[in-house]
Parts: sequence; C-alpha cells; structure tokens
Amino acid sequence: MVFQPVQVTAVFDLPAGNYGGCAPYTITIQNISYANATTFIWDYGDGQRDTVRPPSTTPFTHTYTATGTYQVTLYAMNACGSTYTIKGPITVVGKPRINAVNATPNPGCAPQRVTFSVNATGQQPANNFYWNFGDGSPWVSGTATPSHTYTASGVYTVTVVARNFCGDDTARYRVVIDTLPQAQLLATPTEGCHALTVNFTNLSTPGMAEGTSAPFWEALWIDGGTCCWAGCYPQLWGGGLL
Repeated sequence: MVFQPVQVTAVFDLPAGNYGGCAPYTITIQNISYANATTFIWDYGDGQRDTVRPPSTTPFTHTYTATGTYQVTLYAMNACGSTYTIKGPITVVGKPRINAVNATPNPGCAPQRVTFSVNATGQQPANNFYWNFGDGSPWVSGTATPSHTYTASGVYTVTVVARNFCGDDTARYRVVIDTLPQAQLLATPTEGCHALTVNFTNLSTPGMAEGTSAPFWEALWIDGGTCCWAGCYPQLWGGGLL
C-alpha cells in the first residue's frame, strides 16, 4: 500500500477595506485553508500570535491598538511539511501631535503683526489647522503659518488645533503685546543762578502689558540739555506651549 503525501495549504481571506485606518483599527480575517493541516499559527505583525483559528466559515477579527505598518502571516503545518501566506501591508495611523508653536515677534509693541508657525507630526499629517488668537477675533483655518495683527496691548493666549481624519490635537501659546512707554521728566527748579541744584523726578509710564515685568529704560543725560530716551522693551521671555 502506498500513501500519497497530503500537501499542506495556508490560505486566508483579508477583504478589501481591511488594509488601513485609524488606531485602534480592527481587521476581519477568515481562514479558508483546506483542512489538511494539523496546526495553524497566526502572526499579526504586532507581537501577537495565536493557534486557535482553524479553517472555518466564520470570520474573526484582530485589533491593532498602535500606529504602524503591519502584515498578517498564516503558517500551516502537518506531518508532510509546512507553508505560509502573507498579506498586507496594513497601515494604522493616528491623530497628529503638536510638538511646538512659535510666534515672531514675541513680545512686540502694539499695533503688532505677529506671524505664527506650528510643528505637528504623525504618520498621517495634519491636513488642517484652526487658530484662535485670543483677542476676540474669529477663528481662522487652513494654514500652519498664519499672521495676525494685535491692535491693543495685553497678554494673549493663542489656541491652535491640528486635525486629520483620525482626530485632532490642541496646544496653547502665550503672546505678549506691549505699548510704547511715555517718557516724562519733572525738573525743579528749572532756572536759577550758577551752581544751581536741580532735582529730577522720573514721571515716565511703562508699557501696559499686564503680567510683564518693568520695561527696559535707558536715559541719556546731557549737561545743559534734556533727557530722556525710552523704548518698548518688555522683559524677553518665550511664549512656550501652555
């Protein structure tokens, strides 16, 4: 009597529409191999394996919880040998992540036009950005590098939302807009005899951005002349993500 070896097969169905999406992403699989294997091993490419999915008319599912690119491998074995089949790639993506927001200049002096930029990463890039500049103006959308003019002094909280079809990420950033200090000096007395002693009082007012420390002041004293010079220089501190 001669026994013919039974060739092992590994066949499974991964229907169209199961090759990519947002995490967590679930695929549907069906083992349609001939029932001539004694062992089936499933490797989903994400570190998970199982041996409990024999040929069946009932599909089953597997969920990928992390972003990445995966492939599914089915190994089939019997006493005559083994074989395997691979299908993929399956691309799992997530929402974007905002890493940094920048504004130039910051701080500035009103009226000040400020240009913003955002660094957002992800396997699926953001395809839209939404900005609120914190001064009561309407939200704007569509660009990662908008510009906005602040007409009044203040400390503004800027909100940016980066979005793709998987979701969105939000960040907040602080912008300081100051006003030009007003230089004013009181001299007493303003006239008199030689060797006159004059008392000076600085009545200047700083910029009006609340939350900043005192501006930088510089005065140039000229013997027999006038003073002073003052500039809009609030303490320089970065905005940073809030």
